[in-house]
Amino acid sequence: IPEVRHRQESAFLDLKMRWQPLEMTDIRGDLHLHTSWSDGGSTLEEMVEKARSLGLEYMAVTDHSPSQKIGRGLTTAELQEQMDYIDELNRRDGKPWILKGMEVDINPDGTLDLPDYYLNQLDWVVASVHSRFNMPQKEMTKRVVRAMEDGRVKVLGHPTGRFFSVRRGYEMDMELLFKVARETGTALEINSSPDRRDLNEEYARAAVESGAVLTLGSDAHNAWQMEFLKYGVIVARRAGIWTERIINTLPLDKFLEEIAK
Repeated sequence: IPEVRHRQESAFLDLKMRWQPLEMTDIRGDLHLHTSWSDGGSTLEEMVEKARSLGLEYMAVTDHSPSQKIGRGLTTAELQEQMDYIDELNRRDGKPWILKGMEVDINPDGTLDLPDYYLNQLDWVVASVHSRFNMPQKEMTKRVVRAMEDGRVKVLGHPTGRFFSVRRGYEMDMELLFKVARETGTALEINSSPDRRDLNEEYARAAVESGAVLTLGSDAHNAWQMEFLKYGVIVARRAGIWTERIINTLPLDKFLEEIAK
C-alpha cells in the first residue's frame, strides 16, 4: 500500500539520520596521551604535530601521576612546569588546543594520587587503576566508584584493566559502574590501544544503553601511536554506538562547555 510504504520509508530515513556509523573523521580530539615527560617516547611538540596532521582540534596531555614509578610519574613540581608550558603553547598557536591533564592513579582505597591543589588546576583528569589488580570484586568496585564520585574526574581510563598477553581484566560490578557513570557524569573510556581495546564492544554498548557517555583515547606513548584511535572507532562501530554518545566527537567549543559541567 503506497501510504504504508511511504511511512516505512520515512521512518527508515529518520533512523538513518539519527544513527550514522562512526568514522575517524568524527573524532575531534585525542583524550589520552603520554609524552616524554613521563614514559612516552615523543616530545610534547611531536605529539602536537601529529595531532595536527590527523586533523584533530584538541588533545589532552595525560602523563602519569607521582606514585606511578614504572610509568615515570611526574612530581607535582614537574606537573606545574608542564602546565605552564602548555599555557605557553596554547598562547602561541592553540591549534590543536592542548588540555592540561593527567592520568591519575586510583589508590587502593579509592582516593586519587594527586593533591587537591593540582587536581583543581587540571582541565582533564583520567582516573585509572594501575595496581592491586587482584582485589575482590566488591572491594575493586568500591575503589573505582569512590574515584568516579570525585567531581574532578572526567573519565575512567581503561575501565576493566585488561591487557592482552599480560592479564585479564579485574573483577568489577559493571552494571553498578555504568549506573554510577550516568549519575556522576563520569565518561567511560574506549581505550584504543590494540593491547587493551577497553571497553570492549559488549561493555561499550551496555554503557551507552545505561545512559553513560564514552570517550576515545589512543593511550599513545609515541606520536605515531595516536593512529591507534582507529581501533577505538572500530570498537564503537561494532558496538553500534552513535556519535552523540562519544564526547570527543564534539567540536572544541562544545567540548569545553560539556566538560565544564
